[in-house]
Amino acid sequence: EKLVNIFKNLPGNIFCTTSEDYMKMDYISEDLVELLGYSRSELFELYNGSISRLMVDISATDIQEMIEENISKDKEIKITYKLKTKRGKIMSVEDNRKIIKRADGGISTVAKYTVV
Repeated sequence: EKLVNIFKNLPGNIFCTTSEDYMKMDYISEDLVELLGYSRSELFELYNGSISRLMVDISATDIQEMIEENISKDKEIKITYKLKTKRGKIMSVEDNRKIIKRADGGISTVAKYTVV
C-alpha cells in the first residue's frame, strides 16, 4: 500500500508487482492504462492484472525467468518485448524494473515502460 501511494502521482507508464508473479500488476499508472487502451477494470477483471496476457512473441515464463535471474544478482532489469493494445496495435516496450526488498522479506518490482 505504501508503494502504491508513492507511485500514484508519478508520471509515466508504470506498474508495480508485489507478489511472486512478476507479470501480475498490483498497481498500474493512469498513463499506462491510457497507452494500452484498456480500462483499469478490464485489465484487472478480464486479464486478472496480468501483463503477460497482452504480450506477443514471447512467453511470460521466459520473462519471469529473466526477472528472477536478475533479482538473484541484485541488478536492475531491462527487457524489451511486444504488447498488444486494445485497438490491436503491436508496440515494442522496454521494461525497466527496479527491485524493492520489502520489510516482510518479500520482493516487489516497479516497472516503467518506454515505447521503443
